[in-house]
Amino acid sequence: MSWRDYLRKAEILLDEAEKDLTFGCFNKAVSAYWFAIEALIRSILLKHRRRIYEREGRLISEFRKFLLEVKPEYVVLINDINSIYAMRKIADHKSKIIEKERAKKISTKAKYIFSRLLLLVKF
Repeated sequence: MSWRDYLRKAEILLDEAEKDLTFGCFNKAVSAYWFAIEALIRSILLKHRRRIYEREGRLISEFRKFLLEVKPEYVVLINDINSIYAMRKIADHKSKIIEKERAKKISTKAKYIFSRLLLLVKF
């Protein structure tokens, strides 16, 4: 996939996450927020001719290195990116159910991250 394909997918996934949240599908929403951010990270790394990894941990690590080089002030986003990824794992693989308030907090955090990272696609 090209960086533009990943960007388009990220935007679609973000929209789907919003719909899931509205319809009360909180576990699905959390997953979709993560996958929107992941697709956007892939888009950014590809656009800047960086290596992308299949495994999320390595992908986040590579993205952190990229941020340190080109936009060090964005490195603070990595903790929030990691927390959304951790919640996605809980939503998809654990017995815990994501409640409405938790999903709303993740939504707010994910949309903020998405808006900041979107600026890097234009960078």
